[in-house]
Amino acid sequence: MSLHFEGSLRWMPHRFWFKFESGGAAFEARTDGYLKDHRTGNVIGIVEVKAGLRSSDKSIRMQESAEMVAWITSLSHAPKDLPSRSFIVSEDRHKIYVTFAEYGVEYLRYLKGRPYTGDPFLVMHEYGPWDIERKDHMRMVGALILGLVIRAREDHDGELDVPSLIASLSQSQNSPSVEQSTSGHYPSTPDPLTGASALAG
Repeated sequence: MSLHFEGSLRWMPHRFWFKFESGGAAFEARTDGYLKDHRTGNVIGIVEVKAGLRSSDKSIRMQESAEMVAWITSLSHAPKDLPSRSFIVSEDRHKIYVTFAEYGVEYLRYLKGRPYTGDPFLVMHEYGPWDIERKDHMRMVGALILGLVIRAREDHDGELDVPSLIASLSQSQNSPSVEQSTSGHYPSTPDPLTGASALAG
């Protein structure tokens, strides 16, 4: 499947760094690649590649959770405040997953150490795997990823953008936490380095 766009979205095959700071603690998240909008320079999606399978290594999902936290709180790269705009495309050996992050403004306030209401969490909705050796799987995931690219291209610059919100919340930061879930509803365990919780499955 191949379509040419007279546009500015490009899949970038190199790393991108996001840094998250909370109080006196900080961590840096590094992606393996990303979808870039050259109109704005913003990151539109994250790419992760691993040699092993996530079914046998819970650290993969923990890393993806940390990357998502760093991305959605970035002053210059926070995704638009629209449904399913925060996503990760992952290849674990021969299997591909697409994961969408679900969160709200209260969760962003929580991450930034500001007063919040309710019990906000980040939930990672994971879909897949698709086997790269199966044509029917590749047709399916190819259509999904193409749809994400087309939709990102059609998003208007500045529409419901959140960097200004992130900037307004970037004071009095406390330690954050993250909960991750997939369609399998696996339990979560804490990450001792970031204070985050991530999938244990």
